[in-house]
Amino acid sequence: MSERIVIAAIIGLVLATAAGAAGLVDPTRPPAPRASAIPAEGEEGYRLTSILVAPDRRIAVINGHVVRVGDRVADAQVVGITLTRVQLRGPEGAFELPLHPLRRMKRSTSRE
Repeated sequence: MSERIVIAAIIGLVLATAAGAAGLVDPTRPPAPRASAIPAEGEEGYRLTSILVAPDRRIAVINGHVVRVGDRVADAQVVGITLTRVQLRGPEGAFELPLHPLRRMKRSTSRE
């Protein structure tokens, strides 16, 4: 009889733990993609969120979409990808998207 009580208690604990974990949010999960991630023609706004430069490929994530050199983002074409920025050419000329537009990093030329 005590064996049944122990098994019932274990099952109850497992179910309670699973029910409590169901409401937790994974902080490392990327945000869900938006329906309209790339702006329609004529809309402003390009958001560069990631760059990958490897010996065999150069890719970037702009407005939630993976792009390579030659791909189009809205009305602009990707013409270059470096470690820190993506160069685009649109109807109004060439422009760049820096990876961190709000944070300017300075390199020190002297050893401290």
